[in-house]
Amino acid sequence: MANGRPTIYDVAKAAGVSKSLVSLVLRGAGGVSAASREAVQRAIRDLDYRPSRAAAALAAGRTRLVGVLIDDYANPWFVDLLRGLDEVLSPDGYRLSVVDTATAAGVEDPVEGLLSMRADGIIVARDVPHVLLGDAAPPFVIAGTRADVPDGVDAVGNDDVLGARLATEYLLGLGHREIGHLSVVGGAGQTRRESFLAAMGDAGALARATAYRGPATERAGYDGSLALLREHPGVTAIFAANDVMAIGALGAARELGRDVPGDLSIVGYDNTALAQTRLIDLTTVDDDSVGVGREAGKLLRARLAGEDPVDVRRTLEPSLVVRGTTAPPRLKPSPRDCTPPAKPRHKAAVSPVGCTLAGKRPEASAGNVDTRGNVHMIGQSLSKGGPMPLVRIDHSDARTNPREIATAIHDAIVEVYGIPERDRFQVITARPAATIIAEDAGLGFDRTDPVVIQIFTQRGRTDEAKQRLYAEIAARLEAVGVAGEDVFIGYVENGPQDWSFGFGRAQYLTGELAVPAPASEKE
Repeated sequence: MANGRPTIYDVAKAAGVSKSLVSLVLRGAGGVSAASREAVQRAIRDLDYRPSRAAAALAAGRTRLVGVLIDDYANPWFVDLLRGLDEVLSPDGYRLSVVDTATAAGVEDPVEGLLSMRADGIIVARDVPHVLLGDAAPPFVIAGTRADVPDGVDAVGNDDVLGARLATEYLLGLGHREIGHLSVVGGAGQTRRESFLAAMGDAGALARATAYRGPATERAGYDGSLALLREHPGVTAIFAANDVMAIGALGAARELGRDVPGDLSIVGYDNTALAQTRLIDLTTVDDDSVGVGREAGKLLRARLAGEDPVDVRRTLEPSLVVRGTTAPPRLKPSPRDCTPPAKPRHKAAVSPVGCTLAGKRPEASAGNVDTRGNVHMIGQSLSKGGPMPLVRIDHSDARTNPREIATAIHDAIVEVYGIPERDRFQVITARPAATIIAEDAGLGFDRTDPVVIQIFTQRGRTDEAKQRLYAEIAARLEAVGVAGEDVFIGYVENGPQDWSFGFGRAQYLTGELAVPAPASEKE
């Protein structure tokens, strides 16, 4: 025995047969008598002999080895990819040999290492090495999105354009209008970045995108988020190109004292096991990396079975997984802008709603509903203290259509006042109406209307314009099932020198311009 380990010659000697007959038994070949087969198997057990896989592979012309090229051991996306590959290839006797090309750089050529091991095939989860494009290279399949896939090469990826748009439009839908993005140069990172910028451009929102040369690591996400938030403090959300960078963004937010999701929403990409932990609970895009591994394994298995190349391209559809790191942006009025005048004429004139008008707040696309059922439609002029109106709608908990109510008010004001598309304003739905009126409105009598609308503006309007507005609001609300007797309107001309409230123009939307009678005087 060489080095104390039994060899095939030792088995043959113990069984009293030739080496070639032992080889036949090991391969399960026919033409061996039952007695000889039993003698060989007994010798194998007695000697605790383990055949050399390498030798068997050389004899058979196949190694049953599949190389996998990745570029970051620390990225859990590759763990899910490997799981999918193993599910498909392991039952056929294939073993995976994983090489991190970033770690191996400068030590040896990782691809040449796999080729010297005579790997039957290779899964490429990074940019394609040039050596694999030669005629002598083994079959390979690309796993993951790549900008340029060579002709004749099978590839499985995710629809990263759709995935990035899902994440971006979700943040826009929550009301975020200044959103940062962390990505890397090339590959899926570039695709996701371009899709993010396109979605932000379509929404007319302010994009803050940064791309890094190098792996998409936690450190890159941390450093990038620190720089991004310090340079652009108005950013209320960050979309990272993967979960690892998003976790770095969480660390940066914590260091800067930004509450997540209260002050800053964060979305990742990949839906890795880290994102699913209760501690992190990350909102992310699920790109089905296990599925990518399965499909890539199937394609490579088909190539190894001798099927002709057909240049297969498979794209899996992503989905958004909403967890605990995202929420609508907080309305943050500026203390300077919210300073009331020296002699306000009414208590309601210094209400939080009035001060919010001049305060700085994130912008939101029209018609978005947050997790509390509040509808936000906001315009660019408000944060500058411009003349556009602010509308506050308070509705009872019984209302089931806040979006329709807010949209009706929004469209009525746009129609009557001729506000340009670029100068949108805000419609806010808030607490139940009875609570709001009792605490904030200062009307002098109790009201219990299911819907209360308060219109704040820094520009005076004529009585005729107000009457036309009331009539337009009445018609549009009626169209969405809101009866006139269920609505109360307060019109507030909140100019810099005029803090008087225009509740003399309040009405029930019945066409009468008179202050409604107190609740106690109603029939």
